[in-house]
Amino acid sequence: RSNGTLPRCAMGGRFATSWPIWPRPPFCRSAVSSESWFAGFCVDRIVQRQVAAGRRRGIEELLAALRASVSATASPPLPVISRIVEIVVHGEDIRRPLGLRHPYAIDHVGAAVAYVAGDRLSGGKKRLAGVRLIGNDADFVFGHGPVVEGPVVSLLLAACGRRVALGELSGPGVGELGQRI
Repeated sequence: RSNGTLPRCAMGGRFATSWPIWPRPPFCRSAVSSESWFAGFCVDRIVQRQVAAGRRRGIEELLAALRASVSATASPPLPVISRIVEIVVHGEDIRRPLGLRHPYAIDHVGAAVAYVAGDRLSGGKKRLAGVRLIGNDADFVFGHGPVVEGPVVSLLLAACGRRVALGELSGPGVGELGQRI
């Protein structure tokens, strides 16, 4: 049931060989679940509980659960573009320390940067205020102020508060953006 609008699963080539393009990624679950209720709706406690539960399971069991979730369609009540942010940013959180590279459909990534730039909850709106972002690998320009230029994936990572991509960016606005991360 692919709508063809989202990039392929970022980790699919490593853990599952035939993952489709999803309307909703399988990692998203209902925002209000029994887990969030018992954790007092605290994201840190929810994550701590999920990590602890994962550590009690073997690798094969975890991979089987991941593969079984491929067709899941539950997701938070957010715009579809937020799912691209999640897929790319968290995929890069995993991939970069392992030295793995992944090609993205960069036309979607520029839209994801623009979404984060307007999102108060993620801190993106404040983080990117007063800088002009220019994707040097895509037709992407956003904002006003000192220029921050680079690959759109690196712009997205910086927009989401990831310092790891700052070295891939250039322009007079990089220092200012780096101070906000």
